[in-house]
Amino acid sequence: ATGDLITRDSQFEIRGLLMGRGTNYLITEGSNSGLGTPDIYASEEALGRDHGSVGGREFAGGRKISFPVAIRATSRAQLETNLAALREAWKPAEASGDIEVEAAWQLGGTKFMVRGRPRGASGLDLDGMPLFFARAECAFAAFDPRIFAITEDLETITIGAAGSTRGYPAGYVKSYTGASDT
Repeated sequence: ATGDLITRDSQFEIRGLLMGRGTNYLITEGSNSGLGTPDIYASEEALGRDHGSVGGREFAGGRKISFPVAIRATSRAQLETNLAALREAWKPAEASGDIEVEAAWQLGGTKFMVRGRPRGASGLDLDGMPLFFARAECAFAAFDPRIFAITEDLETITIGAAGSTRGYPAGYVKSYTGASDT
């Protein structure tokens, strides 16, 4: 499940690629939008025969999540492998046939998730290639502006023969909760 690879704060997971602290894909600081701010769509109506307008409902649009990544390796071959894995994980959904992708990260001990489409790993800088180092900018379009907390809301059931006192406990995640509008 999305978020299962994450073991510590400041890690990000998409399509089975774990990025951030303790990985070969370091999320660095720089000019980026971070978790982005959703656009606001309003439905004001202009007054036809007077000054001003009548306020309507406001809705949050999608958000763009982007951040720079430093890719490191111990050899040129490993760097090429890491770059290929980065390109594959961040490949736009249209190219992979995915309709929607889940992306997750952890901050403050809590895992969060958004749904949307990767927009690619662009701006590849290979100047550090002789040192087995490269940079890229990763972008993700979350169509739903809400950020969901991935909780450990587990349901445990016992699987066994009807009428038997023996069984095996099984658990599954019941839900994602804690949606945020920010």
